[in-house]
Amino acid sequence: GEGQFVALLRRDEADVIDDSAVKDACVPLGRAELAATADFLKETVGHSLSGLCLCGGNIAAFPAHETLNFPLPPFGVVSAGVTVGECRKGRIIPHHHFFMAYGGEFSAKCVLDPADEAVARYLAGEEISVASAESGFAAVLLKLGDTAVTLGGGKLSGGRLKNYYPKGLRVR
Repeated sequence: GEGQFVALLRRDEADVIDDSAVKDACVPLGRAELAATADFLKETVGHSLSGLCLCGGNIAAFPAHETLNFPLPPFGVVSAGVTVGECRKGRIIPHHHFFMAYGGEFSAKCVLDPADEAVARYLAGEEISVASAESGFAAVLLKLGDTAVTLGGGKLSGGRLKNYYPKGLRVR
């Protein structure tokens, strides 16, 4: 419906190119990145994720990558798995994709009522006040009847939620 597709191209044996020239776009995490990611995942969702690798500068959870029998092209993968975040100075800065995929599993959640004016302020990219005294990363959920859907995430500190909603999605 949205024009998305997947294609696997095969080349003829006569057109063989040296595979050593193609680097794998997803590489294993280094020791420091692996430790920071493990701590971050334990703190936020309470469990680890399989298939962690570095894809395009971001840490991604891509379990199927380990079973592929061909390298991923260095510039041909737009999105692979769930982007967990970026490792900066030994800590993880979570990506919106991670909040959306695992929002319901976060140990710290900020559940908003649709009638609350904080919803509009959050979607506009503003900091919002929360009743929680917790600190750390939290998922922002919108309560819809008996269920809640994830809007995004932020960082709790001192009764405030610093907004991590992407600038390109913000409503003005």
